[in-house]
Amino acid sequence: MSATKANQETEIRKLIDDWREAMRRRDIDAIMSFYAPEIRLFDIMPPLEYKGRDEYRKIWEMCLPAFEGPIECEVRDLSITTGDGMAFSHGLYRFTGKMTDGKEMDMWARGTVCYRKLDGKWVITHDHHSVPIDMQTNQALFNLKP
Repeated sequence: MSATKANQETEIRKLIDDWREAMRRRDIDAIMSFYAPEIRLFDIMPPLEYKGRDEYRKIWEMCLPAFEGPIECEVRDLSITTGDGMAFSHGLYRFTGKMTDGKEMDMWARGTVCYRKLDGKWVITHDHHSVPIDMQTNQALFNLKP
């Protein structure tokens, strides 16, 4: 791996770690700072897609108050590929946290994230998180573990 690719991968890993920390703190402004204004997302929650950072911010504004404390995010089997001002990563993400209703969230999701370097800073331009479904029942399988 060239020094440039190694540096780019290190920068992307730092972005992911900083995003995880912002989520742990439930800091919506910090979370949104990682996304490009024209972000396009496919998330676990409806609708099918989000177009733009402002639209995606609304889901965080709805979700974050449902948690009593930190939202933890573990990343496993992370793979990062970098190129000329672009990169992508994929891996498994475990989200845990205590809800205000006393329930514990503990779920794994699959994630693929695309990045671009804009004005010298890596930002997320596409984010896709999903969970498998049971083909017999058409129900999401939130209880799967790697």
